[in-house]
Amino acid sequence: MENEPAKTEDTALLGLDSDESEALVALKNLEEKRKQKRRSRNIKIGVAAGVVALAAVLFFSGALAPHEEEGEEVPETAVAMIDDFSTTISESGSLQPSSSVVVTPEVDGVIQEVLVTEGQHVEEGDVLVTMRSTELEKAVNEAAKGVDSAASDLSQAKSSVSSMQKAYKKAKKEYKKQAEKAEKMAAKARVKGENARQKAYDKAIAAIPKDATAKEKKELKAEAEKAGQDAYDKAYAAVPIPEVEPFDEASFAESISSAKEARSSAQKALDDAQGTYNEAVAELDKCTVRAPQAGTLLSLDAVAGAALGDGPENSSGSIAQIADVTKMRVNIEVNEIDISSIEVGQRAVVTFSAFPDLELEARVIDVGSTASGSEEGDFGGGGVVTFKVDLLIDKPDPRLKLGMTANVEIFTQDIKNALVVPASAITEDADGNMTVEVVTDEETFATETRKVKVSAQSTSEAVIKKGLKEGEVVLLSGMGDLLGDEGMEGDDLAVEDDEG
Repeated sequence: MENEPAKTEDTALLGLDSDESEALVALKNLEEKRKQKRRSRNIKIGVAAGVVALAAVLFFSGALAPHEEEGEEVPETAVAMIDDFSTTISESGSLQPSSSVVVTPEVDGVIQEVLVTEGQHVEEGDVLVTMRSTELEKAVNEAAKGVDSAASDLSQAKSSVSSMQKAYKKAKKEYKKQAEKAEKMAAKARVKGENARQKAYDKAIAAIPKDATAKEKKELKAEAEKAGQDAYDKAYAAVPIPEVEPFDEASFAESISSAKEARSSAQKALDDAQGTYNEAVAELDKCTVRAPQAGTLLSLDAVAGAALGDGPENSSGSIAQIADVTKMRVNIEVNEIDISSIEVGQRAVVTFSAFPDLELEARVIDVGSTASGSEEGDFGGGGVVTFKVDLLIDKPDPRLKLGMTANVEIFTQDIKNALVVPASAITEDADGNMTVEVVTDEETFATETRKVKVSAQSTSEAVIKKGLKEGEVVLLSGMGDLLGDEGMEGDDLAVEDDEG
């Protein structure tokens, strides 16, 4: 026919005529709308509304039964489609900086100068304010005097050790010199004595008569030896040999050891004094208040001339708050029913009441392990236990301000390009196998039961991993239980999975 629309590739593959192709397009459009509405928390009613809308489109388009008679009861069907499958959990929270630190001076004093302004970006280590403390300045001066005194004592102790060591060396050298001189004179005396001995002995031997008897000769020889010894002693004694006192090594060693101990004590006293000085300087350095991290000064409560400390007229506490806003966090509370579906690393989408056009990516960075609070039940029953969940926005928009309301949608299941059918198409046989009824004849709605493998499922959709192909038509079941007798219009209902 001239005005008959051409069949698309999808309808050609399915063997559908033009009316059927229009129904398929309508079906796809409806599925897309259902995906967009899934963020609502009205689960059962939403699912039912989506099914009503789907059934209505299929029925009025004629795709379900092209040749049916008006008033005939027609089975409800759906087409297996490639689509993105996801389940979400939605909550609201407030924007917080990725990290924040409160700056509180560590010492008391009077603010001299404020070097930054509120809202200014600072780097770690930048000086925020300078303070003055007369007490800390006095402590530094006294500690410096202590260092000077200890250094002087150490210098004297070192000098004492040096003097002792020099005295020891000098005394030992003098002793050695005197000992050598004494030994030299003693050697000279020995030589003179030997000469005198020999001379006296030879003279006495020469005087012995030749006719003396042997006994007489023996006696005279003994007298000669005695005369020689007397001559030796006389000659030895005639040489002046100096007397040398023994060297007292132990006395010197003891004196030097005592001097070294005094030096060690003086060194320790100097080290202690230096430590006291370093501590005093470190305390005084705290009068220069620096930024502990890079970030933006969210608040600055410092005025030149103001006193900080514990006095009755002094102010105390923080003087500034620095936050890193290059990344932002969102803190939300998730009820105990949904918390098991939340994991670190899951992606999320964040929208903002202040900027309806803004949508940012985020990820879960922390899931509370203990309950953090409770919220009032939906029907006035008891409180619902909640758990804290933190999300991080890596690239926040410059328009965002801390404390703004952030609406978070966490993707607890997120599968791209999945083969999706309505959850009501899935049934379980007696053996526990998941099955679908695949339409084999669109005129008679003849079907075959086929086993399928379901990899993910929500209350409204199921992802088929095996057993079904894109474009195949399946029967739906259990629709009446979901619809009930509410009689609500599909467009008035929101669609969402029970995981969210």
